[in-house]
Amino acid sequence: PANGGELLDALQTVQKAAMGPGVPATRCNEQCMDSFPTNWGNGRMDAAACSACLRSPHCRKGASTRRWCSEGWSTHGCGWTCCRAGLLDADRCAAGQCQAHFTDSWYPLWPSRKVNSEACLHCIRDQTCRFGATEEQWCSKPWTSIHCPLTCCEAGFSVTSQHVQVDRSDIFM
Repeated sequence: PANGGELLDALQTVQKAAMGPGVPATRCNEQCMDSFPTNWGNGRMDAAACSACLRSPHCRKGASTRRWCSEGWSTHGCGWTCCRAGLLDADRCAAGQCQAHFTDSWYPLWPSRKVNSEACLHCIRDQTCRFGATEEQWCSKPWTSIHCPLTCCEAGFSVTSQHVQVDRSDIFM
């Protein structure tokens, strides 16, 4: 080896293992998550999309990684990625807090057999399922606040924790 293996030594990682067998879960894993649905041609979403954005000044609209992770949408939608990068404290991960306060409860009779969060996630990502409403409009409907509050919270939309009485004409699913 050239120079007695100095190059190899320089290339080896000096960080301790952060995940895998025998490594305890970090607070980021326990309290945070990424919720970044995209329509990118490469199919990246959630953590894969957040990771790409964290590395791309264009995606961050010129903001520094620290600023991008500490302000606005990305604090919520990319909390896990930002926390794991050491750019956001686990206590500020809004999407992770959603799991502590909300659950989805919806059982559509779809051939796909999607129920609860899987069904809600399908709808929030599919404009046809939302009957043309934007994600925000769909999440603000009383029906959705009862049946899909976790999905809407994780997507960054405010949700009331109280169950709202809904007349059947408002149920559009």
